[in-house]
Amino acid sequence: MYKDSFDVDFQVHLHEGNYGIDDVFGRMERANLRAIAVLSYPFKDSIPDVQLENAYRKSIREKSMRHDILCSNRLWKAVNKETRNELFLFIGKEIESADGWHLLDINDKVTYKFDDKKCLECYLDEGLSKNGLLILDHPFADPANSFADLGPNKEMQLHHISEKYGKNIGFEWNGYCRPAFRRITGRIYGGNYGDVN
Repeated sequence: MYKDSFDVDFQVHLHEGNYGIDDVFGRMERANLRAIAVLSYPFKDSIPDVQLENAYRKSIREKSMRHDILCSNRLWKAVNKETRNELFLFIGKEIESADGWHLLDINDKVTYKFDDKKCLECYLDEGLSKNGLLILDHPFADPANSFADLGPNKEMQLHHISEKYGKNIGFEWNGYCRPAFRRITGRIYGGNYGDVN
């Protein structure tokens, strides 16, 4: 069954300028989210990681009227001034491997350069060696092929990854796996958009 709210949401992409940080905290409280992972997109033509993180920090310090904010390097704590509810924001990034997978690096442990991508296993090995929290993003739909079903080679690679790393990483089920999305996308792009569940 699809659930639209969680105690923790490990993939949140903030778009500065669209809303203030109190909007984010308010939405978290209404959805009963205790924590979110705020992930940058260090892809081509996106804002560099350091700039983006500085923008988040500036936004939080300047715009939060209802929360006291405590910032450490990779974890921010927000305390509602009225209710004393605590909210947590983990800092990380979503990266793209040379072999076409997307990986959520929740603690920002992986060294990543868009113009010098490595294979997925290289990022997994590095992140796990640094005790990172890593989640394979939409592993059952291929982002390199408009999120169609995985081809035989990628399916074999996913099987290998799950056998080798499955106890140490997460595998995200998200909107790209929803049957309605797959039907609509299949009509738009054609190709193989079966039920990946």
